Amino acid sequence: WCDSQPLIHVSGEVGTQMLGIGRTAKVADATDAQGWKLRRCRGRVMQEIIEKIKCVPPPRPEAGRDRPLWKQSQGQYKEQFASKATWEQLRSTHAVVEWFSIVWFPQALPRQAFITWLACRNRLDTGDRMRQ
Repeated sequence: WCDSQPLIHVSGEVGTQMLGIGRTAKVADATDAQGWKLRRCRGRVMQEIIEKIKCVPPPRPEAGRDRPLWKQSQGQYKEQFASKATWEQLRSTHAVVEWFSIVWFPQALPRQAFITWLACRNRLDTGDRMRQ
């Protein structure tokens, strides 16, 4: 709901307690009819957090129920979860190596393909490597 990062990452472990918000509270739990209900804090970091929070309008019942959104790509959110999109965000991509088709072809036996893959990457525990 905020464009930065989760509140607990910014404020630290005791940040929610300092703001008077329960650790498992929802955004609506931190508001009332007048707006945001946050404790006053003396720390500079906490004051900056409060200012950022107050820049966001508090949720209103007439705006409807909250909708969970799933991140599909950079800056794009949808209501449907897609495991492929999640995987693409989590994995680290590397350049395709030239021996890819030799190891991972359709008729390959998984055990042999894995051993070949280890050999191509020079990761087999052979006698000469173990002596080093």
